[in-house]
Amino acid sequence: MTLCFATEARFVKSEGKYYSLGGFGKGLWERYLEHFDELVVIARVSEDGNMIGEDAALASSDRVRFIELPYYIGFNGYLKNKRKIRRLISASINKDFCYICRLPGQIGGIVSGILRRKGIPYACEVVGNPWDVFARGSVSHPLRPLIRMMATISLKYQVRRASACLYVTRKTLQRMYPAGESSFSVGVSDVIVSDNDFAASPKVMESKDSYTIVSIGSLDQMYKAPDVLLKAMMLLKQKGINTRLLWMGDGKYRPDMVRLAEKMNVDAFFTGNLPREKVHSELEDADMFVLVSRTEGLPRAVIEAMAHGLPCIGTRVGGIPELLEDTVLIDKDEPLQLAGKIEKMIKDHDFADRQAQRNLMTARYFKEERLKQLRAGFFEYIKKQHSVR
Repeated sequence: MTLCFATEARFVKSEGKYYSLGGFGKGLWERYLEHFDELVVIARVSEDGNMIGEDAALASSDRVRFIELPYYIGFNGYLKNKRKIRRLISASINKDFCYICRLPGQIGGIVSGILRRKGIPYACEVVGNPWDVFARGSVSHPLRPLIRMMATISLKYQVRRASACLYVTRKTLQRMYPAGESSFSVGVSDVIVSDNDFAASPKVMESKDSYTIVSIGSLDQMYKAPDVLLKAMMLLKQKGINTRLLWMGDGKYRPDMVRLAEKMNVDAFFTGNLPREKVHSELEDADMFVLVSRTEGLPRAVIEAMAHGLPCIGTRVGGIPELLEDTVLIDKDEPLQLAGKIEKMIKDHDFADRQAQRNLMTARYFKEERLKQLRAGFFEYIKKQHSVR
């Protein structure tokens, strides 16, 4: 049985092989291939014959093939390619396939719409909230308020019409985007946390001259709010509290954030994208993890930091409140609140140590073996529905 998977993820093709630009490699595909014979991925693909791809990012195999869509970036890029994308997707639809649309996203939205018109059922993975994605400060576009409203309405409709829904949160996304009354629904994180990802013991906060803060996230948009973190560091420096930021992730706003850090005279290093082993190494050496996103689903970065036994600070958006205690949460776009939380971590070692211990224990909920059973029920429902068509 073949599963067709529609995603906003982007890929690069080099010498006939496909490489993921962020987390959609063979390791992720294995969870689908345990239940299906073949995986067909509908996604944006660019071609670069000179690229030297890493094995960890390899996304193709003898059981994974791609339906290539134009490699656009941003909403304007989508509008320019919309007709071609619709034509390519419509021509590729096969009634004998099972379908999962990863939502929200233009590609998953187009695929789900075409499937509805053809009377073919589809399942969805709900991984984010466009109401937060297009909030003020997250995206710079003259039509942002209209896009925000339309994207939210569209996602509610797409989810309600799906035959089965897998949410990456336990309750947050379910409340705003409920499944249909007769639909199968389950909440399962899409974060893979293996035994090797867990620290042997939680971080113990120590007195030092400067404290290392780690944050992880794409800089293609300002969703992760690096500007807020830099402003908080400036406020701390004015009080004589020295911090050092290590930001792992790349994107078009990276040069702007480097300049902003220099302007604010704070110690910040933007590394770009790093291999997974290096990410784990930096987490092991950090004093705390901070993710003050303006929008989120259930952030992989926070869970990985928790598994490393780090004290964490986050915003009250998306699924972050499902992961962290309210005592370490702030409102979005509040650098003063963030500075206060970081200062508390640094000065109240007992508090920081309790958070580190609590996070390490909580992260065990996301062990892959535990979540496999819940995810298996979702896949088996899709297959059963397909067999009775």
